[in-house]
Amino acid sequence: MSSTLQQDINSKKEDSHFLVREAQIEDYDQLCNLYHQSDLYHYQSDKDYYCVPPNPARSRQYIKKILRNLNSTILVIEVEGKIAGMSEITFIDHRIVHFTKQRRTAHVGVIVVDKDQRGTGLANLLADKMIEWSRNGGASEITCEVFEFNKISLAMNEKIGLKTRFRTLYLPLFDPPQPFPFPNPPPSLAQRIRLKVAWWVSDMLDRVRGIK
Repeated sequence: MSSTLQQDINSKKEDSHFLVREAQIEDYDQLCNLYHQSDLYHYQSDKDYYCVPPNPARSRQYIKKILRNLNSTILVIEVEGKIAGMSEITFIDHRIVHFTKQRRTAHVGVIVVDKDQRGTGLANLLADKMIEWSRNGGASEITCEVFEFNKISLAMNEKIGLKTRFRTLYLPLFDPPQPFPFPNPPPSLAQRIRLKVAWWVSDMLDRVRGIK
């Protein structure tokens, strides 16, 4: 973490009455409010990709599953007793592909600050505890996925020190984008089997001919 960011956090700590802690199921309604704000922002920014946000934003079972799992948590930041921000984090032990190193990452699924508290530095405070929790859990790095339209999140992540490792690119196959089910329904199981057999026969013939 940069010294500038640490100074910002220390300054904010002196001026605010706040508490960063792990969420509890009793926080359900306030968590749903923050999830909804995040979901709505994403929906309004890319309606071709996102559906209308559900209500409630998450089920109680979803929240309970995260909180009961030893490899995940939801960190919340309280300001004067009210939850003003949250971060959903999950530890993942994995290789991205077979030739990358095994690593333990802390993946941030959601980080959001209440719309009435944005621009007050709370995201930096939450990020500080998020880094601490991840490091204490044995993670070697923090990862997250951010859409290109989310300029605020991109700027915040850069300030924290996150770097871009790879990008997910996409090519729309219909213009305008088509809702599910698509105009051309996906092939049936029998069609997929026939296609697979055709590919296998073609591959065998190529090998016989010495093409492969």
